[in-house]
Amino acid sequence: YFGWREAAPGQRIGTLTARFTRLELPRSRAAEVESLLESSPQALPALDVHAEEFVLFDRRLGSLSLRAVNSAGGARPVWTLEQLRIEHPSAVFDAHGTWAPVSFGSGRATQLAFGLDIADAGRLLALYGVEEAVRGGAGRISGELHWSGSPLAFDYTTLGGQMRMQIGKGQFL
Repeated sequence: YFGWREAAPGQRIGTLTARFTRLELPRSRAAEVESLLESSPQALPALDVHAEEFVLFDRRLGSLSLRAVNSAGGARPVWTLEQLRIEHPSAVFDAHGTWAPVSFGSGRATQLAFGLDIADAGRLLALYGVEEAVRGGAGRISGELHWSGSPLAFDYTTLGGQMRMQIGKGQFL
């Protein structure tokens, strides 16, 4: 289902609303999404996306809720992620932030404030291929991170920020 809402006061263009039973983004299509988001702010609407099942790079992450807007940032848009929520039986991820042109040089940088509420750390790690390392484990990881490049790909060489972690009620195997 797709819908369109006219621009609200202060918005240059309206909002595209999308509701999916399943939304899948394979790694091979990530560059296409990034280049689309590089378009001028006048060309791209705000986004309000919900998916019952979200698959990112072959990982079934659970349900997705995303609200993002772009605004003029000189010649290139600044994407503001108002809400990103991914709900999986093992954890719930909430975040907000920006994907904006860097101050010096060319390219873009991602800034993200997040919270990850973990119900089962072992199951969450297994989702990322780390199986039989932890049994159970509940807690919270939160922080603020920044890196050069897209929100779809961490650049570990430029990754910085702060994280807080409180985990308990589990067992290292």
